[in-house]
Amino acid sequence: MISGALAGVIVGMSFLELFAQIFVKTYYDTKQVYWFFLGWMFYFIVLYLLYMAYSFTGLAIANSLWSAFTLFLTTVVGIYYYNEELNIMQLLGIGAIIVGILLIGIYTEDDEPEL
Repeated sequence: MISGALAGVIVGMSFLELFAQIFVKTYYDTKQVYWFFLGWMFYFIVLYLLYMAYSFTGLAIANSLWSAFTLFLTTVVGIYYYNEELNIMQLLGIGAIIVGILLIGIYTEDDEPEL
């Protein structure tokens, strides 16, 4: 099981990246430069949290959890805020990612299941 501290860092990174992406999308839509810089500042904080995540786990696990959780969050925002639509294959893919997050989060090197 991943530690609470690592989970907190990953969740923080994911939400900050979500806001950074929203700010960059807003810049794309409005061409108002301050949105771009706000997004850049949030990504800078994400970079620092990524550095912190490495003190809890390795590159592969930290990046996998971060990427998957961010993908889930941005998909939810895309559907509900930007009214984007997904087809069945895309939804199945997101479901597979959620299963992957659970498998990565549940099992660590100390408690690998016997195959």
